[in-house]
Amino acid sequence: MARLGHNHVLSVHDLSGDVTVPGDFAHASFSLQFPVDSIAIDEPALRAQQGEDFQATLDAASIAGTRAHMLGELQLDAAQFPTIRLDCEQLRAAGERWVASVRIRVRDHDSTAEVPVTLQASAEALTVSGDFDLTHAQLGLTPYSVALGALRVAQTIHIHYRLLAQRAAGSGADLQHP
Repeated sequence: MARLGHNHVLSVHDLSGDVTVPGDFAHASFSLQFPVDSIAIDEPALRAQQGEDFQATLDAASIAGTRAHMLGELQLDAAQFPTIRLDCEQLRAAGERWVASVRIRVRDHDSTAEVPVTLQASAEALTVSGDFDLTHAQLGLTPYSVALGALRVAQTIHIHYRLLAQRAAGSGADLQHP
């Protein structure tokens, strides 16, 4: 059955919220959210960037089926819980990088993840990027499965992110490099 499965690339392009960066990055914070139904699935250009394990070409019906399962009542339940929320609880230095303690609200479940962060700042913008893993269980979800588990979604979700925050007009002092 494993031959019938394939890896997926999910992406969020409709992220909104606030990022606050005072003079000291250790006191920075953010509150971000995105509509669950805005999650894009298996965009060809993004799949191509992910390497050999993502080279299978997926037809529109497979993508639509994956989306229906993911947004349905047993998974994210987009109709009942339309937003995923991310809030920084703490940002701390860890050598040359930073680690953010992030509270994640998926459906009606809150969890906290330690997220490695690379910061790049200029006078007008802040770029935040990194990679980390979460499990469905951490998010309060059970991976989708069929045929008594013979075909199922992996428990671990690998997350790669890159966010760009731009200074709001008239918002004060320049950002400083950490």
